[in-house]
Amino acid sequence: MTNLVDISRAIVDAIDREIKVLDIQGSTVFVCSTKYITVCKIVTDSSNNQYTVDAFEEDNWVKLTPIGGAPAFNDTVLFAPVIKFLHGTPASVNNEYLAMEARELKKTPFIWLLETYTEESPAGDSSIEAAYSARYFFMEGAIEEQPNDKHNKEAIKPMKALSELFLEVIRENTLFKTIVDVTRTPRPRFGVEVVNRGSDRRILDAALSGYEMRLTLEVYDVKNCIKNC
Repeated sequence: MTNLVDISRAIVDAIDREIKVLDIQGSTVFVCSTKYITVCKIVTDSSNNQYTVDAFEEDNWVKLTPIGGAPAFNDTVLFAPVIKFLHGTPASVNNEYLAMEARELKKTPFIWLLETYTEESPAGDSSIEAAYSARYFFMEGAIEEQPNDKHNKEAIKPMKALSELFLEVIRENTLFKTIVDVTRTPRPRFGVEVVNRGSDRRILDAALSGYEMRLTLEVYDVKNCIKNC
């Protein structure tokens, strides 16, 4: 039997973080895509040298500063930050998030599979083993007092790009039936929700923004496929 947590983790691990470099002019690196890169994040080259992103223009260029004695960037590719995967209820994920390393910048980006989710097993001789109705959150750190335009550029749009990369993995994997309907919702200032009497309460104890995605993920029964061949 498939397990959505394991499936989701495998999808996250399969997201392509490599970015092709087109040109380098001083500290400015021209690229074919910025993927989900944003400011202040750490990216690496193919030798695992680390660089801080000082600025970027979406799908055009990034400005990099070497970290820890790394040489000036001079490579044909760079790698976007490692993506963390979380799953669970808001309370349990909040506890795990708080227990991560102290620096907030290193806790994101993360993809969160909200539990609980629904699972259906088609009856009869269906080639589908299970169909999961799931909610995922693609989250990046956010500066609460940041102007809306800058917030949109540096948190919302990169996380929309990350959700597209997540879907790309699914669509290219023959284990999954083609996804027809996906609902995505921007979640700016995700850390706060209104509760009783109009007071504010954080969903997670952090300033976060990003995208929510709802989809039905149908997984083929690989065992039956093999058995019937």
